[in-house]
Amino acid sequence: MEKITITKAYRQDKDKEGKPLMTKAGKPYAKLALKTKEYGEATWLSGFSNKTNEKWTEGSVVEVTVTKQERDGKVFYNFETPKAEDVLAARVSALELDVLNLKKALASNSPTKVDNTAPVEPEETFEDIEF
Repeated sequence: MEKITITKAYRQDKDKEGKPLMTKAGKPYAKLALKTKEYGEATWLSGFSNKTNEKWTEGSVVEVTVTKQERDGKVFYNFETPKAEDVLAARVSALELDVLNLKKALASNSPTKVDNTAPVEPEETFEDIEF
């Protein structure tokens, strides 16, 4: 997954003859083509329009998975919006890494700067209180 900044977005739900785009199963769909700051003005990223990306416009910073395809000597770039499970897995991995770094910092007893904040030391300790 990577973050991209959209410089141009083009949606299309009809073919060159003006007929609705249809899947092999006969369901209508729409294509979404993007130009981005990261891939340059000469490169289009192609994908499918859906509820997740329906409000993407110029200037939007979004997270996608980009794949490079080569066909007949030409290079194409496709994008997909990440699945919810993939986004959660990435967040969990980042949190696990943060916890590991915090444990290492606490174990070494050295002052550490994490996410631009100094470690907070408790002012006093409390005993367990029975209810």
